[in-house]
Amino acid sequence: MKLYYEMEWVWGEIKTLLATVLAPVDFKSMMSFVPVQMEMREDPRALEFMKVFRDEIKDRIDNQSAAAPNETFRMAMNEIPPWSTLGLFRKQGFLR
Repeated sequence: MKLYYEMEWVWGEIKTLLATVLAPVDFKSMMSFVPVQMEMREDPRALEFMKVFRDEIKDRIDNQSAAAPNETFRMAMNEIPPWSTLGLFRKQGFLR
């Protein structure tokens, strides 16, 4: 159970760091880490992996390395992303 809570803590730190302007990680990249956080919560290797990811985000923030240097707004979701409609967002210029 300890690993579970530690993973949740690190994931919370990551999500807090993502509030930085300009965003250090884009949405699509961030979503690739969700399965690790959700499916491997009690795996020590996954916890170490997420700590490395968190530290990379901190490094990007410190070096002002933005995922989208011309960011003017940010779309966020609290649930599974609407994969079927991402093409619509791309056509409108909201996604790369």
